[in-house]
Amino acid sequence: MTWKWRLRAGASVALAMMAFGCSGTGSARGITKLNNLVTELAHFENISGSGQPALEFENPRDGWVFLTLVADATGEDFVALSIGGKEVIRKVSLGPNITDCFAHLSAGSHSVEVNVQGAVKIDSLSVCAVPELAMRVPGDTTDNAWMMMHQMLMHHLNTLITDAAADSHDLKETWEATGRAWIVDDGTRSTDGVVTLPKPDTANVSPKEFSASIDKMLFDLATSDAGKTVTSLQWPLYNHLPPGMHNFVALLFRYYALDGRTELFRSHHHKLRGGGRQP
Repeated sequence: MTWKWRLRAGASVALAMMAFGCSGTGSARGITKLNNLVTELAHFENISGSGQPALEFENPRDGWVFLTLVADATGEDFVALSIGGKEVIRKVSLGPNITDCFAHLSAGSHSVEVNVQGAVKIDSLSVCAVPELAMRVPGDTTDNAWMMMHQMLMHHLNTLITDAAADSHDLKETWEATGRAWIVDDGTRSTDGVVTLPKPDTANVSPKEFSASIDKMLFDLATSDAGKTVTSLQWPLYNHLPPGMHNFVALLFRYYALDGRTELFRSHHHKLRGGGRQP
């Protein structure tokens, strides 16, 4: 995944399809609700050929969208996506691969610039409306915990919420340069639609039990009526949990709140253990 190129979109976005002398063609399907947390706003396929029209989509509200590009490049060929004139994805010669990014967009019509060099095969581009996916990090968090969060969890999240003590942290510039939001919460931020994951009681709950309870909680949000009101999923940085557990929770966020799945992660994961693409 090429997270280096993720940049925040402005309120208006221009769209064109450029291909160093040739343009592509694209076919799209309309808005599809994947679960109570994720709605696919557009899915484009057959992006090749000439006379490419604008790949436009409608964002129904101010908020986060998640773009997923499936493309194959070889040699010095590449495909790059830009929003508002800023590059957010660059797919180079790494073989077939899925590359994705976040952008915060205003409600209304938007589009994506696709710049192709060489014989690049673009399988699809999808755009989904997703919730705010936030990590709450106290300002007095240790440097090691900050780096763990940044390196292991950043690519699953679009928002970091902290307090005034961390507003000048060294990671702030890097975080914002990737298109994500860095928010200082002074206690006045709205809690409407916010769901906060519980802190585990390490004296009584094993990591396995804790991860299973979070799996079930996110599954219920994704598949029940309660999930219709969720605008933000948040969890604290659990300093006492092993890093692998944080990564697992982040994978659950991706599974339900980015991929739009509607089955329990653990059940689906076990089905695929014998082979096939893991969620």
